[in-house]
Amino acid sequence: MTWQDYTTHHPAAPTDRLPVGAPVTKVWLAVPQTVALPPDTLGLDEVGRGAFAGPLVAAAVVLPADVQRRLGEHALLLRDSKTLNRLERELMAERLAELAQTVRTVTVPTAEINEHGVGWANREAFRRLIETIEAPAYVVDGRVAPPVSAERASRVLVLPRADATVRAVAAASIVAKVYRDRLMRELHERWPQYGWARNVGYGTPQHITAIERHGTTPEHRTAFVRTALLRRAIQRRQTTAESYRQASLAPEQTAARHGPGRDE
Repeated sequence: MTWQDYTTHHPAAPTDRLPVGAPVTKVWLAVPQTVALPPDTLGLDEVGRGAFAGPLVAAAVVLPADVQRRLGEHALLLRDSKTLNRLERELMAERLAELAQTVRTVTVPTAEINEHGVGWANREAFRRLIETIEAPAYVVDGRVAPPVSAERASRVLVLPRADATVRAVAAASIVAKVYRDRLMRELHERWPQYGWARNVGYGTPQHITAIERHGTTPEHRTAFVRTALLRRAIQRRQTTAESYRQASLAPEQTAARHGPGRDE
């Protein structure tokens, strides 16, 4: 059965996000393993697509069939990396390195992202992993199929929110997140002013302020930064224009806008 046949006979994975504060046990019960996946399915996920700085990292993982039993009490932590804290992710990354049949990462450097775009980087990372790892099936988190060879394309299943429905993809999300965060902490040592040890390259207000103050580095994604700075400049102009407008109102207009005073 090809993956085209699979998607015809099996419902698509749910795409709704789980509540951020959902208890661990309920999270696990709410996202059971997608059924009918072949043994040794390779799960793939990426981290860093929306960051303002740093590389994009994709990971591929094959889990043993008895992964829940072998993880024991840690089985509840085998889920989307975004639902785990740093200590939980690092613990799981160590356990996965011990028991997974395959663990592989691919890093697309910032220079290539700036040259070709982050969408290309996302697809290219998955392509490299799929073309170099033999598996009976490949499950990719997302909506766009990577440009792999025709022979392997027939075994690729692209699922939105697969990191919440396929355990191998959840494992890949953890591996990719831990690996990329460590890379960003290393880059922080070279450029500490941007706070990458905390924001791992994402566009927090503090990160954008640091860019305005210190400029960019070779690790910054030019398109993302340009858009963020333009958006902030527009917001500032709008705020300034509103301040001038308020200041130019006649006293009686100002009073009318704010209603009667306390003495009236």
